[in-house]
Amino acid sequence: MNAQTRNLRGRTGRRIAPLAALVTGLGSAAIALAPAAQAETTTQFFSYTGGEQTFVVPDGVTSIHVLAVGGHGGEVEQSPPIRGGSGAVVEADADVAPGQTLYVNVGGNGVAAQPTTAVGLVPGGFNGGGAGSNSGGSGGGGASDVRTTSRMASESLESRVLVAGGGGGASSVGAGGSSSEIGQDGGSGAIVDGQGGHGATAAAGGAEGLGTGMVATAGALGTGGDGGYTPSGLYASGGGGGGGGGYHGGGGGGGGDPRAGGGGGGDPRAGGGGGGSSFVNPKVGQAFSFATDTSGTPRIVISYVVPVPPRATTTPASGVGQTGATLNGVVDPEGLPTTYDFEYWTDGTHPVSTDAGDAGSGTALRAVSSTITGLAPSTEYHYRLVATNGTGQSADGGEVTFTTAAAPTQAPPTVTTGSASGVGQTGATLNGVVNPNGAPTSYQFEYGTNPFGLGSVTDRPDLPSPTGQQFVSLPLSGLAPGTEYFYRLDAFADNGMITVGEVRSFTTAAAPVQSPPLVTTSAASSVSQTGGTLNGVVNPQGAGTTYHYDYGTGTGYGSSTPETGLSATTGQQFVTAPVSGLAPGTTYHYRLVATNTGGTTTGDDRTFTTAAAPKPPAPQASTSPATGVGTTEATLHGAVNPRGSTTVYFFQYGTTTSYGQSTSKASAGSGTTSKTVQSALSGLKRHTTYHFRVVAVSANGVTYGADRTFRTS
Repeated sequence: MNAQTRNLRGRTGRRIAPLAALVTGLGSAAIALAPAAQAETTTQFFSYTGGEQTFVVPDGVTSIHVLAVGGHGGEVEQSPPIRGGSGAVVEADADVAPGQTLYVNVGGNGVAAQPTTAVGLVPGGFNGGGAGSNSGGSGGGGASDVRTTSRMASESLESRVLVAGGGGGASSVGAGGSSSEIGQDGGSGAIVDGQGGHGATAAAGGAEGLGTGMVATAGALGTGGDGGYTPSGLYASGGGGGGGGGYHGGGGGGGGDPRAGGGGGGDPRAGGGGGGSSFVNPKVGQAFSFATDTSGTPRIVISYVVPVPPRATTTPASGVGQTGATLNGVVDPEGLPTTYDFEYWTDGTHPVSTDAGDAGSGTALRAVSSTITGLAPSTEYHYRLVATNGTGQSADGGEVTFTTAAAPTQAPPTVTTGSASGVGQTGATLNGVVNPNGAPTSYQFEYGTNPFGLGSVTDRPDLPSPTGQQFVSLPLSGLAPGTEYFYRLDAFADNGMITVGEVRSFTTAAAPVQSPPLVTTSAASSVSQTGGTLNGVVNPQGAGTTYHYDYGTGTGYGSSTPETGLSATTGQQFVTAPVSGLAPGTTYHYRLVATNTGGTTTGDDRTFTTAAAPKPPAPQASTSPATGVGTTEATLHGAVNPRGSTTVYFFQYGTTTSYGQSTSKASAGSGTTSKTVQSALSGLKRHTTYHFRVVAVSANGVTYGADRTFRTS
């Protein structure tokens, strides 16, 4: 069966998202280059096989048209027969990706019931048809659908591209419900026990028909309900029809007697028993139509148009010169937006592509070209035109060759090495004459002290003009005085020709004899306990000079200040250097030393003595009032500050300021803060006035506190 391709975008006014949006990780398909041809519609027919089938989207195809027909519900084979429900017919366009795999499931027709057979289930059709019950209930038709994921990997309804629902199975007196956009209810039996199953809606499965005995089941996502039946009694053989398959399944017919109700209809988004209906996933396609099938043949038909690739022809190059050419060709876009470029190469090299150009989207031949530069003269180049349309289809215009023009015969530049000028001790200017003879040319001088291996080169500037004699010169610096140098002038044409001039020489001026610096060691200043400033005078005698001071406790010195530079003058310069870390009260020797290229001069030895370190302070002592004065006893008090040195203290006491008696010595420590001290007296005379004072003693001196008195009672 051939199905006519229909363009749904024009009908709906909106673009449909590609099927690849429902599948993660889909790789890009390889693109085959199709020959020029008229676009043709290709149709692929899928019939019922009882299993899943696949369809791979061809290269260049981005839209397909799908027609799907669901399975019919089984009839009851009696006279007259009771028909099963018809399957749905769904047509839709959908966007796809080249190389994408779609999974095709063609629903089966429900199995017909025969009233003379034994009690049992009557199978529903493949892909969701519900089973009929007993001898009087037929199986529901299975749904036909296209998916982006195999049913073996997932039963998720989100993978459905579209679904054509199956028809409901018939019972002995109730017809099965047919499928369309929503399912129809099945016919009911002659008595209340045989109610028909209900068709599915867009949002839920159909409810089961009511009956006695083994009740029917409701339709569910993707599956129709099973018919009910009565296992024993007067109407033991009566059974309901199975629901049709769909996005939501139709309900099963209720059982009760041979006149039980038929299966319910399905729904356009569900697969299930009973009367099924259809569904188109809005993410990937737009429904073209929903209808009810009359052929009784479930099937899926996919049709598509393979776009015609562009046509391209490479034509001869034009404007071929020594280093450039214009590549030409002809492109027919065949109605699709198309770009082009040229690839060009020489033997043994990789192709280079020009920038892409726009060939438009017409259906007529269009001349295209691209100019290339930077080619080599006298060289054969291969090139071809490549055109690519928006679907990724390409056309190769075929290989063509051209050969660039040969470079004209060119005379080498002529060169004359001139005399050096401005020769000094460390520099000179090299001179010469160059005639480029018509080619852009640069030049340089080679120089060195060995005429057979000059070794050094100057910069290589370009000549301002490619014609005529031109005087050139370049300066040299950093040369050695009194040295013979050899040099020559070289010229380099951009055609690869090089001319080397004759070798000449010059001798730099000899360096004058340099006098060593003059040095005077002066008196030191700012002398302290641990440092001072060393002074002196240096005359560099016109050469760069450095100086330092040697110093130490003897004439062997042993220490030096850092080396310091002086400018190359011929006058006296006063120079100083600070020294630190010296020992107090110590005599130091020092001298000034200066060096230039003429030699080293050492100044006279001089001395200075650092200041002596101050004597550490004696302790502080103060006498406080006595306490606890009795008839023969008292306690003397005072305060002592050791001022950082180990200190002892004692009290002097007596009846006069000559005292005459002392307490035992005790330690006041070696701190730097005042410390209270005391000493208890006994054996004193009654009614007697006593004088006393505290005395602090350290290695740094003795300090006496003030005299105080107390009187015994």
